[in-house]
Amino acid sequence: MPERIFLGWHQPASLLVENWLADRYDHQNGTVDYSSQLILVPVRQAIEPILALLANRHGAFLPPRILTPQLLPSLAATGSNRIPDRRTTKLFWMETMRAESALLLKAFRPEAEAPPTNRWISVMADQIISLQDELIRQGWTFTKASSVLTADGQRWSALATLEKRFEDRLTSEHWLPPSQSWTALSSDSLSSTGITSVIIASIPDLIPVAQQALATLPETTVSVLIHAPEGESTHFDEWGRPAPERWSQPIPFPNLNDQLHLLRKDEDLIDRTTELLTVHRSPAACSITTARDELRVALAARLGEENIPHINMAGESSLKLPLTSFLYHFSSVLRSPTRQHLMALIVHPWIEPSLLAATGEERLTCLLEKLDRLLENHPWRMLDDLGQISPAREELRNFARQFHSGFKSWINPFLSKSGLPALQEFLAKQSWQEGIPEEDINQVASLLEFWIHPSLQDSYSLLDCLDLCLSELNSLRLFRSAEGPTPRLHGWMDSGWASSPHLIIAGLQNGSIPQLPFSHLFLTRTSAQELGFPTGQMLHAVDAFLLQSLINSRALDGRIDILVSRSDLEGNPLLPSSLLAVAEPEIISERIEHLFTLPAPREDDASGPTVPFHLPTPPSSAERKISFTAFRRYLDSPFFYYLTDVLAWQTLDTRRNSMDPRDYGTLTHKAIELFLNEESKTYGTDPKAIEAGLLHHLENEFSRLVGNSPHLGLKIQFESIRSRLHTYALAEAELRSEGWETIAVERKFHLPIGNWTVTGKIDRIDRHPDGRVRIIDYKTSDKPDPPGKAHLKQLKSNTSCLEESIFNWNGKDHSWINLQLPLYAASQQKEFAGTKVIETGYIQLAKANEDSGLALWNDFDQELMDESLACAERVLSAIDAEKFEEPAIFNTHDRDLWHHFMGSEAFESFDFAWAKKQSGGSHA
Repeated sequence: MPERIFLGWHQPASLLVENWLADRYDHQNGTVDYSSQLILVPVRQAIEPILALLANRHGAFLPPRILTPQLLPSLAATGSNRIPDRRTTKLFWMETMRAESALLLKAFRPEAEAPPTNRWISVMADQIISLQDELIRQGWTFTKASSVLTADGQRWSALATLEKRFEDRLTSEHWLPPSQSWTALSSDSLSSTGITSVIIASIPDLIPVAQQALATLPETTVSVLIHAPEGESTHFDEWGRPAPERWSQPIPFPNLNDQLHLLRKDEDLIDRTTELLTVHRSPAACSITTARDELRVALAARLGEENIPHINMAGESSLKLPLTSFLYHFSSVLRSPTRQHLMALIVHPWIEPSLLAATGEERLTCLLEKLDRLLENHPWRMLDDLGQISPAREELRNFARQFHSGFKSWINPFLSKSGLPALQEFLAKQSWQEGIPEEDINQVASLLEFWIHPSLQDSYSLLDCLDLCLSELNSLRLFRSAEGPTPRLHGWMDSGWASSPHLIIAGLQNGSIPQLPFSHLFLTRTSAQELGFPTGQMLHAVDAFLLQSLINSRALDGRIDILVSRSDLEGNPLLPSSLLAVAEPEIISERIEHLFTLPAPREDDASGPTVPFHLPTPPSSAERKISFTAFRRYLDSPFFYYLTDVLAWQTLDTRRNSMDPRDYGTLTHKAIELFLNEESKTYGTDPKAIEAGLLHHLENEFSRLVGNSPHLGLKIQFESIRSRLHTYALAEAELRSEGWETIAVERKFHLPIGNWTVTGKIDRIDRHPDGRVRIIDYKTSDKPDPPGKAHLKQLKSNTSCLEESIFNWNGKDHSWINLQLPLYAASQQKEFAGTKVIETGYIQLAKANEDSGLALWNDFDQELMDESLACAERVLSAIDAEKFEEPAIFNTHDRDLWHHFMGSEAFESFDFAWAKKQSGGSHA
């Protein structure tokens, strides 16, 4: 039987363990020798505090051997008993599964016919290893478990067979299988290393296999240090594990009202944590513990933003390392060189020199700007599309080809059979150690050496090796040494080793505390019970004891703050830990009401006074040109006209995988333009011949725009345009049969209005033998308005519009909302001065056939043309006067991209101080 020693809980566990160790030895005469002691601690993070405290107490000493229980078998490792590390274990499991693919498919993928891929095997190996590890901790193997389990016998039988083949492979290579490494542990293993006693230092959940191994060592003294007073002795078993029947009772809180902070959301919880640290007279006397990994990451990020020095004792993720980032994005490009994957990779500094040299660009920012400009009109999807699209501007056309060629020349060596050596050579030239703590560099170097090694290329592709390497990197934790006294971030299980007097327990939520029983894809709840896995009651007892010990260890000289949130960082609801809900009968209803009353919003959540954003001063310009499309934007909203046309602000959707309305219309227009401009017009009035000619130009332009590997969204849009051009072909054939002839296509115009020149381009001008002239615009919206409704609206009492847009027509007040067709007609008055009638209208290319075809503006006349010119003059005068403060009707016109981007309240956030400046220029 081990000797149980109760340390009390008037201090944190780390201090009590250190004091007990130091008091056992006479440290007055020379160097204190702890080398014969084996100390087992619950987590790796407990090792550093013990050594630091002993060093602080003794100065010079011979340190003890300190391990977590899972590492006990390492004491039995000898030349003939080599214990594989996790990556070696995974590789052997994968080799076993590759060799036993038929068995694997039958047991785990019975519906599949093709052999499993290496990637699937890798994921399955991780699943099997995690289950095997937990089984071994509980004293089981797959073979033993399959003999007692009644559920899912076929799968467990297959697992037992795979385990046997896996262990045979290991032993053939002189490795000791993981399950056998525990049976190899003996008193001789300890004595050979000079160990004479084992100390179990405050481990409330000692794994059964460690208990079994230690129980076979009669010659070795085993001491169990329990972080509790002697009066609690009946509440623990002989190995220091809390008894479930005792620790299901209420936990006493000295002052719960002051200790417990109920918050609405995790963002508030993070704010409160930083506040507690900031106002503390000595932040280094504080520690933060949380059982929630995502919250610990967010807390660390906030502390960094607030420039609060801290150390993450639970380890930092390797995901933000330049090495991990490169390998992840590189593997994504190898698997699928889409635009999104390429853009993520090319901003990595390791490939910047190669790309700049290949494209001739001086800076990465210039390269990215050109890629953005390409995307504005060419929603390309894959890398090879850049070698096929043909931008109109020669500069961009040349850049697209240079970038495509340069990137291909960089990546091609990795695509060959010697991809692994090429990557190994590439990494050797990079500063992959950046961001890695010095003590972890060897660990990462070993990882790279193992998975990025030419010896694997006969069995695994470069992508396979990258997946395996990233899998291990993703689970790697980096531990940085503390530099001076700073606040510590702890996980839950190592919180007892926080020695600071002030402890903040962040996010004490149900589902994380108490922890949930072990679950696995291959393990049902019934099977877990049959194998004796820890139950919910046992886990509740462990966490209840830990919480009680944290509270009591700071009751005399310290402070505890418990923070509970009602929703996580994603907005999902959270519940307080059930440990908080257990209370005495007389206060249980009050406690529950307190815990489940939604906290009031924090004061700083309330909307305070608006902090105005100072808009840039309008730039002066001598140019007096304005596009006809700008009038519609101004009439919609002078404010957003200012952003778009004066400041030239733009938005770019870097994730776009389809054409926006402008691209869609441009592609449709271009196909029609090329068709109408053909020198050989042999189509006549046959709709099928007209449609064939249109589709020929559409296909060519579509490839020029997006390349030959369009996204599904683009393909759907292409088919939509094909359908609309079918409808257009019918309308074109009818117009031709009526005698109409197209005399101008995409005609540019310059229309003087005051001291301004309005510019634009008319889609099409037709003429009839009887002398009529038609000015036509194509409309590709799903359900376009008829011309009159698209340009005018009759004013009502609640209508919102600009005063510059109002005019009287047919005895009623109207407002202009668009000046397009009237300005088109006005620009052509001089050329067609003798024409009796100038008609205007749309050719509607709508989603539904019934909404498509020719739509004329039947009541358009000279009066409307004159009124449109008068409105244009008023708008131009307002622009000259810098009248941009009016939001106008953008709230009712949701087509404005700035409205979607900035929200309906955006206008209120801007300061129009520039409107008061004494003089200004003109703006086109």
